[in-house]
Amino acid sequence: MLENIKILLCDDDPLFQIHLKKTLAEKMKNQYDFLTANDSEEALSLFQYHSFDLLLLDINLREPREGLRAIPRFLEIDRDLVIVINSIMSDFQVVREALRLGAVDYIVKDIDSEDLLHTFTQALSKRKHLKHHQQLHLKAQSTHTNNILLGESPPIKKLHQMIHKVKNSRANVIITGETGTGKELVAKQLRRILPNDLLEPFIAINSSTIQDSMAESILFGHERGAFTGADRTVKGIFEQAHGGTLYFDEISTMPIGIQSKLLRVIQEKEITRLGSSKVIPIDFRLICATNKNLEKMSQQNTFKDDLLHRINVISLETPPLRDRIDDLPLLIEHFILKYCPPLKKLIFSDCAIEALKTYSWPGNVRELGNLIDQLITLHESPEVFKKDLPERFQQPSKQEKHPDIKPRNSHYPTGFYEKILAFERELLKEEYMKHEGNMSQLASALGMNRAHLYCKLKELGIHFPRNSSSKNREKKEP
Repeated sequence: MLENIKILLCDDDPLFQIHLKKTLAEKMKNQYDFLTANDSEEALSLFQYHSFDLLLLDINLREPREGLRAIPRFLEIDRDLVIVINSIMSDFQVVREALRLGAVDYIVKDIDSEDLLHTFTQALSKRKHLKHHQQLHLKAQSTHTNNILLGESPPIKKLHQMIHKVKNSRANVIITGETGTGKELVAKQLRRILPNDLLEPFIAINSSTIQDSMAESILFGHERGAFTGADRTVKGIFEQAHGGTLYFDEISTMPIGIQSKLLRVIQEKEITRLGSSKVIPIDFRLICATNKNLEKMSQQNTFKDDLLHRINVISLETPPLRDRIDDLPLLIEHFILKYCPPLKKLIFSDCAIEALKTYSWPGNVRELGNLIDQLITLHESPEVFKKDLPERFQQPSKQEKHPDIKPRNSHYPTGFYEKILAFERELLKEEYMKHEGNMSQLASALGMNRAHLYCKLKELGIHFPRNSSSKNREKKEP
């Protein structure tokens, strides 16, 4: 139900003003503020003293198409204003022009009060959805340039608290979690800020890339001439991380022989480059990450037990996306900001968001980022509906409910005209489900204007129960 809505009616018909005021009083009780204006200039002047959520604007006021011409002026004052146009007759060309100028819907003046309230609800729901999208966009934008693990869900808040506690410690840390959950982001958030306001050095390396043949050169560095092809002196990763943080990603993939070399460096805090006898003292904080059970691996002798005890001083766990699904909208905005070209937009409908929330996300946040990148590249429309998502998101969830569409006559049609009506009824039901309750898309697909479509639904006895399907349609319409 609408609450505390500010509505402005711009219409020179006093009878319609009275009718709308009576309708709102009956249906919305005291949940709205309602003002009227007789022409566009009077309506525009009211915006100097009031802000409105919804403007119901007559197309023809004191001059033909006066309301139509005023739409851009209203949107200059408030670009988020919801404008619903109305007229005695439905002219599809005029309606299309109004929608192009920025109106979100239209009604004809003989529409009943239930449909009028439903139109208001749908229009304001879209305003709320866009405002929420803008808030998420600003929040994602404020953290986009920083290596911050985004989220406001309880698991992420708990993780941030732990990060804050251990941030200034030099104790070794192990970060566990499934692939794609953001373990490296957590490691980067643990970096200290040095006295000159710069971040300490951060050296990241994938453990699986350290092979026995080149391990010592990678770890310890080498002097010029230490081996064939060594034409210059190179610092190893331990030396590069001196005074900062060394991050080993997927430490479980590190060969046993190299694990022993790592253990010695952790214990002695010194290295010697290949081709040199000089001992170089080093100081770094070690952070390791893994998606494997290292304790089980140590029992199976595939991971050194001594090394596990050395690196597992402080343990942090990154939660999978399915356990922090409330963060999904914010993460979507983050990836849209990251991947979208400057002139392109991407907005997900409520129905699409619900489909994403019921998915298990085996690839976690990384899989979500890949999905957004794919949609930005391939999807042409700025709006994304459930039907636009890949096949794996199309399976309905157990909680998903469809509108309860009931025919007026339940008996099997026998006569010619009854069969015609039955065909029309089934066609409308099928198209309604296909377009997820979006009446604008449904009218366009069937080649009907919305006023005619509403009349046809009423004529065929297709009933959408107000206590459930209205809410469902509200979710489904963008």
